[in-house]
Amino acid sequence: MIFFNAINLHVGWKVRLQAYLDGTLEEPLDPRAVGRDTDCELGRWLYDNLPRYQDLPEFWGLLKDHAAFHCCAAEIVSEADKGHHDEAERLLHHDYTDLSHRMVRCLRELGRQVGDG
Repeated sequence: MIFFNAINLHVGWKVRLQAYLDGTLEEPLDPRAVGRDTDCELGRWLYDNLPRYQDLPEFWGLLKDHAAFHCCAAEIVSEADKGHHDEAERLLHHDYTDLSHRMVRCLRELGRQVGDG
């Protein structure tokens, strides 16, 4: 279930970030917290299972893409906080979307290889 849940949670981040940019999100976002790839469920699972799956290239690809995903999300929040709305929108709809798609592909492939658990 970890892979299916991770896909849903990370896809949901785009909705949260768009709401943040639109000013309709009812929670504050801290770019430092958003940028930490070890604080979410998937991040904890990845680092906890590093010894177990370290021989799989897909695992390393997911680890890298997951960290980049969180960095990009943090940059979107930071740009929005600075009032750079156009740059934040560009990041969300280009860089972030590309990373999100890559992560979903990695999650699906890794899920097939190791089982969804």
